[in-house]
Amino acid sequence: MLLLLRSYSPLRGVRARLLRIDLAAILPDAVLKGDELARLEPPLMVDNMEALAVHVDTVGQWMITIISDDNFSPLQRTILLRYKMPQP
Repeated sequence: MLLLLRSYSPLRGVRARLLRIDLAAILPDAVLKGDELARLEPPLMVDNMEALAVHVDTVGQWMITIISDDNFSPLQRTILLRYKMPQP
């Protein structure tokens, strides 16, 4: 399972992390810990990341797409990021 964690503070700005969690670890009352695949924070391009998609490309590589939306606000941006997913 992939989990997109987002955070915002006026002092640190917008940040996001992408975690991979083993499905077998999802049990009642479990504390989940995942492998961090990406950490998005300034100076990298990051905004209010709102969407996460995974697909397999034409050569069999798993691809991750993360998208933000500007919400019609001049303070936000629409950003599309695409990464090759590390194989487990």
